[in-house]
Amino acid sequence: MKTEIKKQNDEIGVAAPGTDMKAKSRLSRLRIPLIALSLVLGAAGSAMPAAAGLLNNTFVTQLNYPGPCPGSTCNTTGPGVPPSINSSGVGFTGTWTTPAASPWLGTFSGMGPYPDHAAGTSVWNFTSLPGNVLSTGTFVGFSDLDNGSMSDERFTLTATLNGNPVTSPWLSDPVFCSGVTPSECTQANMPEYKWDPATDSYIFDGNNVPGNPTIAVWVQTNQRIDGLTVVDSEYNMGFGLEAPTSTPEPSSLLLMGSGLLGLAGVARRKLMG
Repeated sequence: MKTEIKKQNDEIGVAAPGTDMKAKSRLSRLRIPLIALSLVLGAAGSAMPAAAGLLNNTFVTQLNYPGPCPGSTCNTTGPGVPPSINSSGVGFTGTWTTPAASPWLGTFSGMGPYPDHAAGTSVWNFTSLPGNVLSTGTFVGFSDLDNGSMSDERFTLTATLNGNPVTSPWLSDPVFCSGVTPSECTQANMPEYKWDPATDSYIFDGNNVPGNPTIAVWVQTNQRIDGLTVVDSEYNMGFGLEAPTSTPEPSSLLLMGSGLLGLAGVARRKLMG
């Protein structure tokens, strides 16, 4: 490649008057797709989420700390876009609007108390969302899940798809920690969980978390679901879903990058020929 470039430069040096300016113009046009390509591929790399392990332990296990904090995995706000919640006496609805990504745009419904500082059982229905499901990659957050109240603080989650229980682990490791004081996002303050294959349920509890850290731990769905049952044991814990923000899909970015590579090749052939 270096030899070819040097040869081309030699040819430009002995060209007839006016050709040098044309060659420079061609080089300038070549730089445009190459610069765009580098930006696209850089964006694709940042848009691709890091791999996360399944939450599949069948014995009580402490969640992994997603740090470092401060850093890109912690903040005073959540990692995505929360839905707008409208509660009534018998249930609630939630609506996602932009900048939530398109697979989440729409309204879902639920029966029972919305489980954000409200004890009880809620049954969620996502079939009115695009694709009739809650898409993979949804952030699921648990806040104030600790032993500060000296009570049994726990959430039990069960998911369904097409009316049937989801029988394999459908959540992944924590990806984010948020709180009034993000410095409290430490491994010692992570709650525990258990996947129970006998009931196809997750159990999250804060019984071994010392003190009263004001943080939320966010995991992610790794499968599509169309229904969710949440059992909230105490009124003083928080629960919520957030959608990823709207960004180009990695496959679209790679397709665009391939097109720019082809464009750069055509420009280079014209320059060489």
